[in-house]
Amino acid sequence: MNQVNSEVVGLNVAGSRHEVNDEEAISDVSSAVYMVTPYRWLVLTTVFLVNLINAAFWLTYSVVVDDVAKHYDVSENVVNILSMCMSGLYGPVVWTAAPLVKRIGFCNSVRLAALFTCAGGALRYMGQSPSTFFLVVIGQCVSGLARPVISQLLGLVSLQWFAGKQRTLATAIAALGNPFGIGLAFMLSPSIAKGPGDVVKLNFVTMCLGILMLAFVLAFVRERPETDPSAAATAAREGNEKGSMTYLDELKLLKNREYWLLSFAFGLAFGQTNAIAIMLNNLLTPFGYPHTAIGICGVMVILPGIIGAGLIAGYLGKNPMHREALIGIYVAGAAILVAFFVLACRTGLPDYNGWLFVLAAVFGFFAQPCFSIAIELGCEVVYPASPAVGSAGVVMCAQYVGLIVSAVFGAYINAAPDNSKEQQNRVHITGYVMAGCWVIAAMMMTLFKTDNMARSTFEAGERVRLKQAKMDAKRASRSASAAQSGALDDDDDDVNERQHLITAK
Repeated sequence: MNQVNSEVVGLNVAGSRHEVNDEEAISDVSSAVYMVTPYRWLVLTTVFLVNLINAAFWLTYSVVVDDVAKHYDVSENVVNILSMCMSGLYGPVVWTAAPLVKRIGFCNSVRLAALFTCAGGALRYMGQSPSTFFLVVIGQCVSGLARPVISQLLGLVSLQWFAGKQRTLATAIAALGNPFGIGLAFMLSPSIAKGPGDVVKLNFVTMCLGILMLAFVLAFVRERPETDPSAAATAAREGNEKGSMTYLDELKLLKNREYWLLSFAFGLAFGQTNAIAIMLNNLLTPFGYPHTAIGICGVMVILPGIIGAGLIAGYLGKNPMHREALIGIYVAGAAILVAFFVLACRTGLPDYNGWLFVLAAVFGFFAQPCFSIAIELGCEVVYPASPAVGSAGVVMCAQYVGLIVSAVFGAYINAAPDNSKEQQNRVHITGYVMAGCWVIAAMMMTLFKTDNMARSTFEAGERVRLKQAKMDAKRASRSASAAQSGALDDDDDDVNERQHLITAK
């Protein structure tokens, strides 16, 4: 097994401090204990940062679409395509990325995703004029190649580095890099690009962030800890080493009703979140909101989303009710979307009003956690397929729904005269359609059956087996002690008898 380099932090050398997993699992053969190391949080941070910067690149131009269009002398629809192309690349690439991640391993996959993201940022900076706009398009596509790889690392880092009860939380933290990146884009873009002439400066800043992220990843990412954190991690490692399951074998496990029901329901709901992120400028500009207010609205989705993800992930770690959680989130999301488009999307309100920011925050609290929940649930139902394969279909559905909705309704809204009553009505219709999709997703999840949680079932069986082995070892030890004690008693009797005979003589 690969060992973690002790020169990085010095926490995981042989004999150093480890946190013992509360699921004590001692093998009857090797007496090995499943452990987790503090270094896992640093590895998790590398995945989080790659996810964050890639998401920031995805929506760099979303809030300042009009300024970017003027600088490069293209239409706003063309600028929106820059955000859509990353979603469009997901489907063709993800099914190639899944076996690639399995082949080159977790560590090299993180490095590859970081490299693609950084290279895309450099290409975007090189496209500084209308004549070199094609470099911006190529750079956006290169960054987009990293997205399918990143989505498969979210479940993989939690499997290889975290114990069972912490996996949902770890996946949630890694997944939160996406909304954090969106929030970063929404903050940076309007604060740096005050006009068309500042677009190049915006590209330079984002490129520098990509370089810093790549340096951090190269310094700290590692393949796996010295000791597996769970039985599922051991089974996955041994399966890879023995080559017991091919990629085609894993794809066969996706022929699963619950998996695709989950994927389509999640795609229908979370795809609206992706579409809103792409179209936020189109949705709010008709009501007179400036770029800064639109950016703050996007950021307000993030912080409550972190709180919601932490609370819900912590609860699900102790009470595995993933299906019920998704149903509740989808229903709440639909109600909040309706309230948002009715109360915040109207004229006559201040640029910075409570309806806009409070409803965005409440929506983020419920919307962001469903990403990590859906990935964990997808990995559960197709186990022993790898997390890379298990998460592929789930995220792909969300990417393509977001792509279709943003393309269709973005063009639908832009077809009306700017800031007209007709355009405002089209925004409202778009919002109600999005809310309806969340309701349909909740109805679909009521059909999801939870009687085949393969990974949890496997680990529960392993815990029972290992506890039984531990009890058997204790009984064998007691029997050996009793036998040894009986033998000593017999020896004492022989000695006493000989002493008695000597005394008699």
